[in-house]
Amino acid sequence: MLAKEMNEGENFLKLPGSYRISFGNNLPDPEVLEKPMRRQFSVEYKLKILKESDSLQPGEISALLRREGLYWATFARWRRARDAGQLLMLKPKKRGRKHSNAHPWANKVTQLEREKAQLQRKLEKAEKIIEVQKKISELMNLHQDQELPGGLQ
Repeated sequence: MLAKEMNEGENFLKLPGSYRISFGNNLPDPEVLEKPMRRQFSVEYKLKILKESDSLQPGEISALLRREGLYWATFARWRRARDAGQLLMLKPKKRGRKHSNAHPWANKVTQLEREKAQLQRKLEKAEKIIEVQKKISELMNLHQDQELPGGLQ
């Protein structure tokens, strides 16, 4: 059975026999955070892990990833970025909406383009209505030109 004992301000986990594991003064906080923090790795850390993995065999790489708490997919993405020479890609990217360095008139231009498209649709509708009205008018004129029975027009 494991027992916890305090010794000179340090926390130890006493194991069977004479083994003890020291946690120092910083025991992990047992509280679960409401919103978990996303892990971010520095470029130096990524390069250190990649350099260390270059000298290892495939089975040893898995042990390295387990020891560091990394997923294979993350490691493979770092490796591909390094091999492609995209060291800037190894920097953590900012999450969320990207800010564009668009021209100051870009918003006005898009608004005017939207208005133009809307007006073109309205114009097409109006032209179709006018065509239908012309056809109705032509049909009405044909009927008016023909004499009605009894000599009435």
